[in-house]
Amino acid sequence: GLCCGHGQLTLDPCCRRGWWQPAPSQTQPAPCRVRPQLHLGFGLDFPQRHLSFGLATWLSAAIDKFGASLMVRDEEVFHDLAVAMFQNGRVDASERRLRIALQMNPDFAKGWNNLACCLAARSIRDASRASERAVALAPENPQYWANLALLARHAGDASTSEYAWNQAAQLWPTMPAPRDCTWEFAPGG
Repeated sequence: GLCCGHGQLTLDPCCRRGWWQPAPSQTQPAPCRVRPQLHLGFGLDFPQRHLSFGLATWLSAAIDKFGASLMVRDEEVFHDLAVAMFQNGRVDASERRLRIALQMNPDFAKGWNNLACCLAARSIRDASRASERAVALAPENPQYWANLALLARHAGDASTSEYAWNQAAQLWPTMPAPRDCTWEFAPGG
C-alpha cells in the first residue's frame, strides 16, 4: 500500500494495516517505517516500471479526490502523473494530464516541452508548436532547443530546425545531436 506521512509517500507493507495500526509483534501503535520513498515534486523513479504504474494509479485517485491540493505545485502533480502514464503506454491520458497542468500554469515550460514529446507521434506540427512555446518560456534550456530542432526538422521546417540547433549548441557546445524528443524529469524550482 501507499501511505503518506511527513511529506513522503512510502511503499510499505505495514501501511496496508493502516497508518497507526500496530504490527502483530508490537504492543504500541507505531508509524509505518519509511522504506522506498517518493518525495512528491522530485520526480518519479521510472526505471522501476512496476512502481510507476501503481504510482500513476495512486496519483490519479489522489488528484480526483483532493483536486491535487498536495504539497507541491498542482501542475507538477499533474505533470508527474502524465509522465507515469506515458511510461505505461497511456499516451492519451498523459496528454490530458499535461494539458490540465498547462491550464493551471500556462508558463510551465517543462510541461510544454513534455507535451511536445507526447504529441510527436500523433502530430509533428502540434509537437513543434508546443516545443516553440517551451523555448519561448525557457530560452536558457538547451534541451528545449534541441527538441525544437528535431521536431522542426521532422515537420519540414529546415530554417527553424537549423536556428534551434544553433541555439542549443551555443548553450551546450558538446550536446549530442538529438535522435528523439527528450522528456524533462527535473523537479520544478
